[in-house]
Amino acid sequence: MKNILFTLSNDFEKFSRSEQKVARFMIDYPREVIQMNAEEISDRTQVSPATVVRLAKKICKSGLPGLKIQVASEIKVDDSLYTEVNPSDDLDVMKHKLEFRISHAIGQTNQILLKNDVKKATDIVEQALDEYIANFEEIYGISLDPIQRKKFAYWLAITLERSQITLLNIKSAKKQIINNDPNFDLMWQWNKKGELTLNQDELYFLYQVIYVFGIIDGNPNYENSYALAHQKNQTHAYQAVMNLALVIKKTFNFQLGTTDLELMFNFIAFHERSTFFMEILTCFSTVPT
Repeated sequence: MKNILFTLSNDFEKFSRSEQKVARFMIDYPREVIQMNAEEISDRTQVSPATVVRLAKKICKSGLPGLKIQVASEIKVDDSLYTEVNPSDDLDVMKHKLEFRISHAIGQTNQILLKNDVKKATDIVEQALDEYIANFEEIYGISLDPIQRKKFAYWLAITLERSQITLLNIKSAKKQIINNDPNFDLMWQWNKKGELTLNQDELYFLYQVIYVFGIIDGNPNYENSYALAHQKNQTHAYQAVMNLALVIKKTFNFQLGTTDLELMFNFIAFHERSTFFMEILTCFSTVPT
């Protein structure tokens, strides 16, 4: 965390003339500043309240309220430490001033380095995810829209990280449904092409994700194949849609298009999404070694 009073002094020449008036007042009268609002400081410094607010936000992300809180903690330190080293200072004062400045510089440098490291790591992860998704689009012969890409990147990042800590054990009934979809083989091809090394259960999981969360939406070939797999296995989701069709027919004398596989896909995927998280909670099993 940057030291407010030291920063005001150190960056003084970077401020506008009006801001310098405010900065000088804060440096000279920190104990008064913490008791004042923007209007009161502006009256004392003969600048506009907007200038006070602007300078505060330059120095402290949370603006004037946060600045005052931090200054309140800083004024417990000897005010002389914020001034430049002077040839007339005795040796102990010089040592303390230098120690204070070095400590402040190290703290600020550490913050910058940490931010840069995080940015670098984030860039590497994003680049890897982009490559994995590009491979997915190539294998499936589709192009995801920006929302679909974001959703897939979100779930893929979670899966890659979580699979290093806790594995999934997908239920055999769910596996049977997925195995009845011939397009599931594309997940294996994608896994191999990207050298993801995800095990079978993780691929079963991601298969559910791409359908349940609309990542594959807009591609009839895959939607129809998914619906047919549920129809063949007479899954709870499929039966729920068929029961809904009966209720609609009886109540409104309207026939739901249960022979329309794309329509069935949408209803089935919606049902699967409503139970997805509860089912997944029962699938956590072992910790990788």
